Amino acid sequence: MTDGAVAHRALGSKLTRIDRAGAQVVTGQVLPADRDRLCLTDQDVLGLDRIGHQVQQLLGWPADVEWAIADGQIWILQARPITADLPARPMASSGPAQAGAIFTGTPAGAGVAEGPVRVVHGPDDFDRVKPVDILVCRTTDPAWTPLFSIVAAVVTENGGLLSHAAIVAREHGLPAVLAVPDATTTLPEGATATVDGSSGRIELTSC
Repeated sequence: MTDGAVAHRALGSKLTRIDRAGAQVVTGQVLPADRDRLCLTDQDVLGLDRIGHQVQQLLGWPADVEWAIADGQIWILQARPITADLPARPMASSGPAQAGAIFTGTPAGAGVAEGPVRVVHGPDDFDRVKPVDILVCRTTDPAWTPLFSIVAAVVTENGGLLSHAAIVAREHGLPAVLAVPDATTTLPEGATATVDGSSGRIELTSC
């Protein structure tokens, strides 16, 4: 966002949703007509940006802010100090998918980890995830949170420093690199990769 306007949008396909059913929370499928539409209007985004700055000014420190929108009204659910210092911005673009190739994105969780690439497209793939895997996906939401206690690092195609993937990765002390273009198709399943969440750098060490 720049000069009070939304500068760029990245539309992601949404396969699962989480709803309240009485006192429970249930995960279901997103209707086909809703999968490829934007979740937030420009007005929503600008309103959240404004409120985020107001929260930071009120508290006096950078904050992770949880929010919800109901009937067009933005509600702040909680705010707390950011889990970790925000890393530096990303390095240069990615290379071809072969041993020694370098991919880059937004550094979002400090640390370095090595492991096999596990490409996960949705909840149906969760049972394929094993300890020390490098989780590679388009994006995450609360339904993905249990995977963060298993994997060694997280790589996503979408998301920013205050996205679900970034916040939960920092809470678990996991290296995380976000906004890696076409990560789910260019990082080979089963290849060994080293993820540096401090620099935003991913290196394929074997294919």
